[in-house]
Amino acid sequence: MNAQEEYLQLKNYWRNKILSSYYVVVCIIFLAELVMFLFMYILTGAFQYTPVKFAFIYVITPTTINLISVGCAQFIQNHSESEMVKNYAVVCSLLIICSVISTIHSYFLISSAAFVVPIVVSCILDDVNMTKISGIASAILLIVTAFLAPIFDNSWNSSQRWFNVIAGLVLLLVVYYICQFLCSYTRDKNDIIFQTSLTQERMHNALKMDSMTGLYNHSEFYHCLEEEIRWCHDNDKMISVVVIDVDFFKSVNDNYGHDKGDLVLIRIAEILRNQCPAKAKAFRYGGEEFGVILHGYTKETTFELIERIRHMIYQERFSFMPDRHCSISAGIFQYSGEDMSTEEIFEKADKAMYQAKQGGRNRTVCSDL
Repeated sequence: MNAQEEYLQLKNYWRNKILSSYYVVVCIIFLAELVMFLFMYILTGAFQYTPVKFAFIYVITPTTINLISVGCAQFIQNHSESEMVKNYAVVCSLLIICSVISTIHSYFLISSAAFVVPIVVSCILDDVNMTKISGIASAILLIVTAFLAPIFDNSWNSSQRWFNVIAGLVLLLVVYYICQFLCSYTRDKNDIIFQTSLTQERMHNALKMDSMTGLYNHSEFYHCLEEEIRWCHDNDKMISVVVIDVDFFKSVNDNYGHDKGDLVLIRIAEILRNQCPAKAKAFRYGGEEFGVILHGYTKETTFELIERIRHMIYQERFSFMPDRHCSISAGIFQYSGEDMSTEEIFEKADKAMYQAKQGGRNRTVCSDL
C-alpha cells in the first residue's frame, strides 16, 4: 500500500468514526427529549400539547429526521467512489441534526450554538473549501431556524431571539476563523509529511526493482513468494510459479553487443508486464532469467497465459537481428499448500524450465510433484 492509499484509508476510517459518533449524538438527544417529556408529563403536567402530540413533535419526529440523515450519509460513505461526495455527506448530515436541534428545541437558546460543530468537523476532514461552505451554511441555517423556532416554542420574544442570532453569528465567525487557520496549518504540515513519505516510498521501491526492466528484482521475488505462500494457506488456494529463460541469449550479446541484448530483455519485460493480469507479479530473476507469480491461477490457465506470452516473444522482431527470432523456455510449478520452502518451490519451476530447454527450447513445461 502506497502513501496515497494509506492517506485515503485513514480519511475513510475517520469518516466512519465520525458517522458512528453521530449515532451516539442522536441517541443522547433522544434520551434528553424523553427525559424532558417524562419530566413535563409526570412532574409538572405543564403541557401545551396532549402527551401524544408532544411525543410526536419533540421526540419521534426529530429522532426520525436525525436517523434518516445519518443513515443517508452512511449509505453514501459505503457506496460512493468520490472522496468529496463522502466528505460533504458527513457534513450535510450534521447540518441537518443541528437544524433540528436549533428549531425544535429552541426553548434552550444555546441550542443554536450547535452550528459550530459542522465547521469543526469540516476542519477535521482537512478540507478548506468545505470548511468555508459549512461556515456559510451554518450561518444561513442559524438565521432560518430563528424564523422557524417560534412554531415549536414561543417562550422567547423576537428581540431575545435575534439577540441570540447575532451572538450565534459572532461565535460562528470566531470558530470559522480558527478552523480556517487550522486547516491551512494542517494542509501545509500534511504536504511536508506526504512528500517525505513519497520520497521514502520511492527509495523503498528502488531497492526492490530492477532498474533496467522496471520489473521486481531477485530479492523481491522471494519476499513476494513468501507472502503468496501465506495467502495460499490462509485461503486454501493455489499459486503458479513460472521461471522463464531467454534461449541462446549469450549469442545475442556476443553477436550484436550487450546494449542490443539489453533491448531484448527490456522488450521481453514489457510483454510480461502487459500480458500478466493485475494480481500477477513479474520479476527479472537475474541475467536473462525472469519469474512470474500468478495469484489463484490453475495449472491449465497458467500454461495458456505463458504459451501466449511465448508466442508473442517469438513473433517479436528486432531491427538489429532481422533474420533471427527471440525465444524463451518456461517452467511452471503449481503450488497448493504443500510443506515446501520458497527455494524448493523455485527449484521445481526451474527444473521444469530446464526440461523445456532439453526438449528443444521455445516451449513451456509444467512440473509434477
